[in-house]
Amino acid sequence: MKHLKLFAILLAVTIIVAACAAPPTAAPPAPTAPAKETVVVKETVIVQPTAGPAVTPTGRFINIAAMLDLSGPIYAPVVRNAFRAMNDYIAEVNSKGGIDGVRVELLWGDHSLNIQRAQSIYKRFADTAPKPLFLQTAWSTENETLKDSFAKDLIPALGSGLSPKSVSPPGYIFLILPDYASQFAFFLDYVKANWKDTTRAPKIAFITWQGAYGEGMLNDLSRAYAKKLGIDIAEPVFISPVAIDTTAQLQQIAALKPDYVWSNTLPTGFAVVLKDAKRLGLNLQFAGVQWLTLEEIFANAGDTVDGMLAVRTFSLGQETNLPGVKAMQDAQVKYHGAYDPYSFNTYALGWLGSQIGLDAVRAAMKKVGYEKLDGKAVYDELVNLKDYSTGGLARPITFGATERRGTLEARIVKAVWDTTTKTGSWKAQTDWGKVPDMLPK
Repeated sequence: MKHLKLFAILLAVTIIVAACAAPPTAAPPAPTAPAKETVVVKETVIVQPTAGPAVTPTGRFINIAAMLDLSGPIYAPVVRNAFRAMNDYIAEVNSKGGIDGVRVELLWGDHSLNIQRAQSIYKRFADTAPKPLFLQTAWSTENETLKDSFAKDLIPALGSGLSPKSVSPPGYIFLILPDYASQFAFFLDYVKANWKDTTRAPKIAFITWQGAYGEGMLNDLSRAYAKKLGIDIAEPVFISPVAIDTTAQLQQIAALKPDYVWSNTLPTGFAVVLKDAKRLGLNLQFAGVQWLTLEEIFANAGDTVDGMLAVRTFSLGQETNLPGVKAMQDAQVKYHGAYDPYSFNTYALGWLGSQIGLDAVRAAMKKVGYEKLDGKAVYDELVNLKDYSTGGLARPITFGATERRGTLEARIVKAVWDTTTKTGSWKAQTDWGKVPDMLPK
């Protein structure tokens, strides 16, 4: 009995120590076959860091970081593919000797869209030695909350939370893509150009989330731009990010008799809206932000996506003539056994963010050397980035002293559902064009 009690005490202590341990850091890629295992956490699949050979004989290394929602029900279903791409890109770099012989290590944390937890994870990153040279984020709220901290700690952030406040005024946050308000203004141009009814103005309604992302398409400038173009816009109707029934909100929208219904949401949540609209027999023309063109929406909502319009700032998965698209698809085959067309957009996000950040690290190290390499040196390289080729994954990237959006180009795309193969894809409806700038000056 005493032995059993002693064993129980030791077991309890072990559990407590494990529970209090810091969130794991992705281990340096080991010389093993690509890993395909996953771990299920709270019914959400988190892809484990990809294994790959590391040929960095000098023993020198740098840290970069990522703070994401990897276990929540809202962002995780799509963000996990971006996280997988980050690991795959780092594995590719390390397999070729790292950055001039310097190994790349990824620190990561899962905040589950809890801002207090995000702040705690960021503090852990900022206190790490060596400090991360840059980090990647995917949530507008954390960008806006931590914006001043990034600048104080001299850690540039490559963010996919595209709220206008993230980059206005400019700081240490760099967005690969146009902000949400400017994307919406691009759609307003499309509506204006295609409106044929001379007896009335077109009307746009909104069914979206509350918060920095959900309301990011509307600011004073985008509202004024709609008025200038003669387009009526209604006040947003809000839904919960975890809504299971949107009947009441859709009936409210239908009563407005809009010509278009815009949304700043994500595929898992918006699938509920699309399915409810079909069930209710509502003939609504839905449209949305870049993140609603994530291909996961076809797996979530099936044929109910058919005909939806959206602003797209990434290339399309079928554009395999573009070297960036082919390289990314080849990486999926190499590390995961097959290319997954329903993860293309989110995978491209993680891949391109890692590529741009590590190329900035490479350029900074050539200028200041390994011993003096820090976030400020990487920041300087990002600020001065001009016409950076993405291999076609997105338009060329250019930042500047007062510009933190890498590209201001986009296309309008339309969802097409193939009734024979039961698969969906996005088809370009316009050529690439410049988005109207909706950031305050």
